[in-house]
Amino acid sequence: MLPTRAVAGRRCLPGARSAAGSSGSSGGAARAAGAAAAAGAAAAARPGAQQAAPRRRVFRFRDFDLDHGGAAHPMGTDAMLLGAWAAPPPGARGVLDVGTGCGVLALMAAQRSARDCVVHAIDVDAAAAAAAAANAAASPWAARVRVAAASLQDWAAAAGAGGGDEGRGVAPLVGGYDLVVTNPPFFERSTKPTAGRRAAARHADVQLPLAELAACAARLLAPRGRLALILPPPEAARFVDAASGAGLALTDRLRVFTRPGDAEPKRHIMAFEPRPAPAGDAPGARPPPPAPARDEALTVMATGARPDGTRGLVYSAAYHALTAEFHHPTFAATWAPPPG
Repeated sequence: MLPTRAVAGRRCLPGARSAAGSSGSSGGAARAAGAAAAAGAAAAARPGAQQAAPRRRVFRFRDFDLDHGGAAHPMGTDAMLLGAWAAPPPGARGVLDVGTGCGVLALMAAQRSARDCVVHAIDVDAAAAAAAAANAAASPWAARVRVAAASLQDWAAAAGAGGGDEGRGVAPLVGGYDLVVTNPPFFERSTKPTAGRRAAARHADVQLPLAELAACAARLLAPRGRLALILPPPEAARFVDAASGAGLALTDRLRVFTRPGDAEPKRHIMAFEPRPAPAGDAPGARPPPPAPARDEALTVMATGARPDGTRGLVYSAAYHALTAEFHHPTFAATWAPPPG
């Protein structure tokens, strides 16, 4: 059994503006009961973990509802962008969401993957794992989304030891994951909030230094797997170096700007793959140099006409195009892209 820790492991969103969504729930009584039962079961599995139930706060996606009321950070734009950009590859047999928080990236991956693709979600924060389990149980993919309260370091160690028996519960996927996706904590040298879930959810040096993230992810990837994550530019540059040291090469990058005219991107969404093995068996043979990474840009907001007739910032056409598979229909009605 994997060792677990009862401290917080990640955030569901950094301080970016929350993506528009409805506070209603379309799941019905049966799905709500399923979520409540899953949450109760998770709590029962943790002796002495009794605490006040978090206030429900539901974000409506096109195909599922997400209760993020108990998340250290609520659902928002970073998670939506990453989940929409990081699609599981065709034929994927396994996806791992690291630091799942409320479970959003795991559920977005489940929506876009085949029925035989298993989705694992881990979080070192037991409360976050319980919330993710409840959201998974209430989703259309309850049978193949599995959640565990475990750190990435322990998950990678368990995989190296053989992964365990899948039939007895959640264990690392034998053979590695086709996609590892994470919206990780990233502050490393800044002033921390007060100790607790928020500090650990936002600060890499509390739970998951970037170098450890790169090394553990590399061990968990299938030979042709892909790691996808989102970071601010300074941390992104450091992570590229850490990933290279772990044998991963940057293949794709999306530079995310908040508003038109911004001089610098707010986030980098990046994908990494294992570097090719050296050609031949000669001693000292070096792997071929990686191909240049594909580099694109997206601006989240644009200036245009709002549904109420005023002009101002609205979500851009590019943002709508990227996230179209996930946003609830009410989003388009409320935050229409600018004309043309």
